[in-house]
Amino acid sequence: MSERHVDLHLHSDRSDGSVPAGELARHVAAADLRAFALTDHDTVDGIAEARAASVDLEVEMVAGIEVSAYEERWGSVHVLGYFVDETDADLLRTLDGFRARRAERAREIVQRLNRMGIAVPFEEVAARARHGLIARPHVARALLDGGWVATWEEAFERFLAADRPAYVPARYATVAGAIALVHRAGGLAVLAHPGRSVPEEGIAALRDAGLDGLELWHPEHGPALTRALDRIAGRLGLLRTGGSDWHGPVRAGHGGLGSQRVPYRYYEDLRAAAARAATRGA
Repeated sequence: MSERHVDLHLHSDRSDGSVPAGELARHVAAADLRAFALTDHDTVDGIAEARAASVDLEVEMVAGIEVSAYEERWGSVHVLGYFVDETDADLLRTLDGFRARRAERAREIVQRLNRMGIAVPFEEVAARARHGLIARPHVARALLDGGWVATWEEAFERFLAADRPAYVPARYATVAGAIALVHRAGGLAVLAHPGRSVPEEGIAALRDAGLDGLELWHPEHGPALTRALDRIAGRLGLLRTGGSDWHGPVRAGHGGLGSQRVPYRYYEDLRAAAARAATRGA
């Protein structure tokens, strides 16, 4: 029997995805995946809904999150948290603060667009964040719907991507702070889509700060980079994970669900490490 696969990086409409959290398990099952992780940006609001649906469909589900962080030396960095306790009071309190700062960031992005003559009202952007957590894709959708750009990709390439005129960095936490937040919530911390943005010496420093793993498989990583990250993970004793960064069928620029073909055994390694960490913390 061929090895089954998992997708450990998925988003729902609780952050900037298009699929309701309760429907993710159905998509995962249809893709013949054995397990998945819901890793919404800076929120755990969809976990209970996704978990209930996964039980009904007999698909294994990981309670996760993708925490936004920033370092002057690297810029925007994301930390994936796996097996977090979504009821943890400290986590929820911190994420409430992130939500407020996200709204402030979105206002600044809209103000920059307005100063450029692009009359996108902030209210239109906020209305697209159905669950209240505003992200750049909601701005992109407002630009697209308003006819200011022809495609989603154009919105980011012209205005919203790093170093573009309307870009505002997400300075919610340091990377070490994000790792600590995940650990306090009982989870494992994995560096998301590191690409070439964080060099090996930086990854080593984060390992010393508590980093548990690296995301090897990602749509932005070609085979050569994945192999290089695999070697780094081996040298530093880090767990290996991966996923499609799927935001739903209407979101361009990311991988298709299950596209990264992450073997189930890496999920087993992650689950075993989470169990060991829980035992140490008991």
